[in-house]
Amino acid sequence: MYDKAMIIDHYREQAVKWKDDARSTMEDETIRNLEVDKLVETVGLLIARSSKYAEEFSILDLGCGNGYTVGVMSEKFPAKFTGFDMSDDMLDVAINRDLPGVDFKVCDITIEEDAPEAAFDIVYTERCLINILDEGEQIRAMYSVCRMLKPGGFYVMMESFQDGTELTNKARMELGIDPIGPPFHNLFFDKNRLFEAINPIFHVVDFADIRGNGHHGKEDQHFLSSYYFMSRVFYPSVTQADVVRNTEFVKFFSFLPPMGEYAPTQCVLLQKLAR
Repeated sequence: MYDKAMIIDHYREQAVKWKDDARSTMEDETIRNLEVDKLVETVGLLIARSSKYAEEFSILDLGCGNGYTVGVMSEKFPAKFTGFDMSDDMLDVAINRDLPGVDFKVCDITIEEDAPEAAFDIVYTERCLINILDEGEQIRAMYSVCRMLKPGGFYVMMESFQDGTELTNKARMELGIDPIGPPFHNLFFDKNRLFEAINPIFHVVDFADIRGNGHHGKEDQHFLSSYYFMSRVFYPSVTQADVVRNTEFVKFFSFLPPMGEYAPTQCVLLQKLAR
């Protein structure tokens, strides 16, 4: 059993350090912006393809942190939003945003009783479940997400995976750069074991199916790949100064279209299976 208190302490420090700043939980400003843009885009696609009006959607930001992302979401869509988080300190910051039409509640997704049944049309996470440092509990959390979704509902899973880290480190080592691993408070998903475990409850949706027009769905899943490769492989291999976050040199690469499968953080779209 991992130490949940250590996770709580980490996010207490984040709440104190960053308050309502967008860099809370992600100090790389470009990654945070690209993450939020992809979540907004994906939720917009799901709403647009539905026969329901946006006002009829119930959407959960699971692991909402300081409320930054759900604040952006609530400005874009006139849906009913809820934010769950296990950190009281983060939720205090989120509540103080005073976002109209957004409810915030304490929730530990590893506790089934905290997960209301069939309450949401869409659930999304942004690097939330990787804070569960036990693979078995991660899978149980996935089942709790499924429990919270209405029949046919969608889970936009923006989490981190081992395969992206492995590719990045292979490229770094080819250039003589030390490998990088997950932060101390994260456990990245093994994609094969994850998909096998959730096969009874979720269908993996190809983004091309909801976009149409011959779109290549991998570009959505690996939306961070180009930027991550340039900022974590190319930049440290050519700089003559210390590697730091948010340089103008690195920000330039945020304009590249996604290519490859290098970033650990990916966007996977899942639909709850009918029972």
